[in-house]
Amino acid sequence: MKVKYVPFQPHCFAYGGFEIQMLSTLEATIKSGVDAEKIDIWSRDNDFDILHCWGLGFHHYENIRWAKHAKKKVVLTALLSYYENFNEKLRHLFSTYIKKAQYYIKIANLADAVVVVNELQAEACLKYFKVPSHKIHVIPNIVDAKYFDNKKDNSFSDKYTISDYVLVVGSVCARKNQLALINACLMANIKLVIIGRLLEGEEAYGEQIDRVIDGNLNIIWIKGLLANSDELISAYKCSAVVALPSYIEQQPITLLEAVAVQKPLLIANRAFAKQKYYLNAMCVPPNSVSAIAEGLKLIIGEPSKYIPSLLTMEECREENVGNMYHQLYKSILKK
Repeated sequence: MKVKYVPFQPHCFAYGGFEIQMLSTLEATIKSGVDAEKIDIWSRDNDFDILHCWGLGFHHYENIRWAKHAKKKVVLTALLSYYENFNEKLRHLFSTYIKKAQYYIKIANLADAVVVVNELQAEACLKYFKVPSHKIHVIPNIVDAKYFDNKKDNSFSDKYTISDYVLVVGSVCARKNQLALINACLMANIKLVIIGRLLEGEEAYGEQIDRVIDGNLNIIWIKGLLANSDELISAYKCSAVVALPSYIEQQPITLLEAVAVQKPLLIANRAFAKQKYYLNAMCVPPNSVSAIAEGLKLIIGEPSKYIPSLLTMEECREENVGNMYHQLYKSILKK
């Protein structure tokens, strides 16, 4: 069994949680015994069984169509909207008449299997993309094994001389709403550490953040750390709260990592918060700075109340995710 991985876009243009997950999953499936590798788009070598496409986009239509012509099986790992409000549902309905959603539906249905990260996205896949239930598979994101190590590590606090802080990790952009979190921490007089690079095209948002935090010693913006690095893991361990008041997410890895480290969570009261992995998290409206500030104060006053169960993280371990994909590959080859 040979599998080739195809990314959503060149990683030089965008590289975030989804891309990290693709590479982590590739490594996990190899460890599980799968002969898997990144596709070489310039190679004419046709000796493989499964094309694994990451992301639901127009460009994958030709990839999948040609793969099917070549008698290859196709797996599509997709991040879908939760369609949690009327406007999202209406936009999807309109797009079915102007071909965009029709193409997405066609692409999803060409695949032999569609992988989503949770049951809520499985429902959206069935309802909005018309993918038969037998083709839909729920496999969560991977949390690196190092996050489960409960040994104390104060190296981050020692290096940056900061402790008892709120931590937010991920690409810095308006969607992730770091600016509201900054203002909430200023309102509540709570320290904040931001770890993440500014997303391309979000320069104006980055300038706003720079202006607000300029000269404030209680707010640190570290513009990127390597995924799963010792310094990043220590940043989690030294934090008091991990927050993500994001407007749109699917299954943010930063929250999974925080649960593995057993930190209390503050997240937006959006559909992504309803996943079993984040049960007990404090949920607040992302457009209310005062609500975010009050939520942070409540968590700091009683942190254990807002820590999700570590048991839910077991299926997110590398070995388990690798085995789930391995079994999926085997099952579609039998059909």
